[in-house]
Amino acid sequence: MLSEVSLPTKAIKIWKVRATILMCILFFVCGGLFVFNPILPALIIALVVTIYVYIITIYCRKRYNSEKYYIGKNYILLKKGVFFKKEIKIYRSQVRQVRILQTPDQRLFGMSTLVFYLAGKSEKISQIELKDAITLQKKFYFGVENEV
Repeated sequence: MLSEVSLPTKAIKIWKVRATILMCILFFVCGGLFVFNPILPALIIALVVTIYVYIITIYCRKRYNSEKYYIGKNYILLKKGVFFKKEIKIYRSQVRQVRILQTPDQRLFGMSTLVFYLAGKSEKISQIELKDAITLQKKFYFGVENEV
């Protein structure tokens, strides 16, 4: 029995906040370049604004719709990827460690990143609710059988 879990809509807000912060940094850098040559920063700003509009309007929604995870009895199936689709099946017996990470913007929205450390690699679920991350950590690392 698989139960499908989608990311919360707060994930879109986090991605948009990160894109906005990056755009502001690039504007600041272009302002410094403007002193030396006004044409190059104008081209870079036009490119940055175009990419920013694409990220805000299209990419965030596509990424949100493409990232899902399914919870089975002894495994979790991750499906992700906007341009390149990827499916990963993680069995409880493969998991060496499970960590919950939070960036400042994730902390602001009550979100986290759940990282599964396997033998030789790691897989992560980004932008997961903190309470769901704690539940999955207990299930896959400590073996506690609570429903998500």
